[in-house]
Amino acid sequence: MTQPHHLGTHSAWSVATVDMTIGGTSELDPLREVNGFVHWTAPSGRILTSPAFWDGGATWQARVSLDEPGQWHGRASFTASKGTVVGVSPDTFEAECVPYEGDNPLRVHGFPRLASGAGHLWHQDGTPFHWIGDTAWNGPMVAAPEDWDEFARTRAAQGFTVIQFVATQWRALPDGGPDGPAFTCDENGSLQALNHEFLRRLDARLDALTVHGLVGAPVLLWAHETKEVDPGDIPQDDRPVTQDMSMDDVALPEVIEHNPGIYLPEDDAVLLARHLVARWHAHPVAFILMGDGNYTGEKADRWRRIGRATFGEAPTGDRAPVVVHPGGLQWVGAEFADEPWVDVIGYQSGHGGGIGSWRWLQDGSWLADTTLNAHQAIINLEACYEDHNRMSVMIGVPPGWTGRFSDRDVRRALYGSSLVTACGGVTYGAHGVWSWEPGGKRPKGHFQTGESKSWREAMSFAGASQVRYFRDHLAAVAWWRLRPAPWVLKWHPGGNGQFTRWVSVARDVDTGTTVAYFAGAYAAEIDLDLLTVEDGAVVGEWRNPRDGTVSDAFPIDNDWIVPPDGWAEREGPPPGQSYPDDWLLVIRPVRFG
Repeated sequence: MTQPHHLGTHSAWSVATVDMTIGGTSELDPLREVNGFVHWTAPSGRILTSPAFWDGGATWQARVSLDEPGQWHGRASFTASKGTVVGVSPDTFEAECVPYEGDNPLRVHGFPRLASGAGHLWHQDGTPFHWIGDTAWNGPMVAAPEDWDEFARTRAAQGFTVIQFVATQWRALPDGGPDGPAFTCDENGSLQALNHEFLRRLDARLDALTVHGLVGAPVLLWAHETKEVDPGDIPQDDRPVTQDMSMDDVALPEVIEHNPGIYLPEDDAVLLARHLVARWHAHPVAFILMGDGNYTGEKADRWRRIGRATFGEAPTGDRAPVVVHPGGLQWVGAEFADEPWVDVIGYQSGHGGGIGSWRWLQDGSWLADTTLNAHQAIINLEACYEDHNRMSVMIGVPPGWTGRFSDRDVRRALYGSSLVTACGGVTYGAHGVWSWEPGGKRPKGHFQTGESKSWREAMSFAGASQVRYFRDHLAAVAWWRLRPAPWVLKWHPGGNGQFTRWVSVARDVDTGTTVAYFAGAYAAEIDLDLLTVEDGAVVGEWRNPRDGTVSDAFPIDNDWIVPPDGWAEREGPPPGQSYPDDWLLVIRPVRFG
C-alpha cells in the first residue's frame, strides 16, 4: 500500500496546498474535461471536500484550511468528462495541525461565514465579523509585493477588515497589469487559456492580506455594461484634457467591451468562476460573484443560473460567503432573496453628489419589505469615494457641494449605511487607491472621476483615518444587534429633503440602546416615551466621528436633542454656518435602584 504523502505540520486556520500530477489526459481539455477533488477527514471525523484546479501542464492543486488540531487525512479522485477514472499521484495525504498561538483574528476566531437570520457575518467560533471594506480594485494586479504589504498593514491599523479587488482584467485595467491578462479567448470569444502566472500573483497578494488579518473579497466576474474608454488615450484637437472637461467635450469612438461578466458566454463564465473559487475557497475570503452590473429581469435569470452552477444549490454555513454587487442605486433584494448561494445582498449608494443619491440611501427599496432579506446580510459595497468627483450633481445640492467628496461625505455614507438596514457592514473607497494610481492622472475608463492622488497619498486621507473611530464607536453599541428605528424620531430637519441635515436611527433589539447619527449638527425631536424604561430613565453620550472622543454621560429628559455646538432652531444656523459637523448620539436605558 502506498504511503500517504505527508504535508508537514500546520497551525490551525492555515492553508495546506496539495500538488498532484495526473496522467493519461494529454488529449483532454483540462479546463472542461477533467474534474478533481480531495476528500478530507478532519480529526473529529468531519468530512470536507476541496475542489482541485488546474495549475498548468499536468499539474493540479487543491487547498484546504486546517481548522481542527490533530491528524488530517485526504484522498484525491479525478474523473474525465465521460466519467472514466483518471490516475493521480500522489493520491493520499496526511497533515498534522497544531493549535494557533498568535493574535491574528482570522486564525483566533476562524474565517467569516454567514450568521443566517442575524443580518451579519460572524467568525466560525460565533464572534461577530464587522465588514469594514476598502476598494482596491486594481491593487493586486499591479502593486509590487512590498507596496501591497505596506497597504495591507496600513489598512489593518486603520480598522479595515475586508479588501475588495477585481480578479481578472476589466474596464479599468483591460490588460490585467504586468502579469495579465488573467485569461485569453479564442476568435469566437470562448475561454481558451488561463494565465497561471497572473493567478499565482493574486495568490500571493491574498496571502499577504491574510497575514495582516484582512479578508479578501475578489470580484470573479466584473459585469458593468459599458463601452466607456479613457479619453486621455484618444488624440484631441489641440484641446488638453483638463480637470473640468466633461464627457460631452470628448468624441468617443466605438470600442469593445472589457468586462468578462458581460462578454464571456454563460458556460465559460461559470468555468472561470469555479476555477477561482477552487483556488481561494480555503482562504479567508468572501466571493463577489459579479460586479457593478444590472441584475434585474432576464439578466437576473442569467446570474441566478451562473451562481447556482458555481456555488451549488444547497445552502451551507461551512463555506466562504457569496456576495452580489449590483450597479449604483440598484436594489436586487427580491431577485436574490431565494437563492441558496447568496449570503450578502450588496448595493452601492454610488458616487452621485446630488439629493437623489443621498435620499436613495436613506429611503431605499429595502424599506418596502424588511423581512424579505432578513436571512442575509445587507452591505453597501461602494459608498462615495473620498476625493472622487461628485457625479450627477442634481437640484438640492447647496453651494459648496460640488467638486470632490470629502471625509465628511464619507462619514455620512459609513454611518448612514450602517443604520438603514440590519448592521452588517459597509465599504469605504479612496480615489487613487481603487485604481492604484501613481497620481496625477484619471483612471482608465473612468474619465469623469477626475485626476487622482497616488495610492500612497490616498491611503492616508482623513476619511480613511476616521474608519478606526467608526469601528470603535459601533463596537461600543453591539452593532450586530442594531436594527433601523426611524419611528423614534418625531421630527428631524432631513425630512424635508435636506440630506445634509439627515438623522438616522437604529436600536439594539435586546437592550434598547438607541443610536442616532446626525449628518449635521442640527437639532431633532425624539419620542422620549418610546425610549424610557419602566422605573428608569435614559442617559446619553455624544461620540465624535472625527476624532473618536466620547462625552461624559448625561441625562436625557427633553424630547429636543441638540448636538454639541449644534443648532436648536428648525430653520437652521445663521448665514456662514451652513455645514456643521456630524455627531453620533448613544442613548442607553437605565433602571432606578
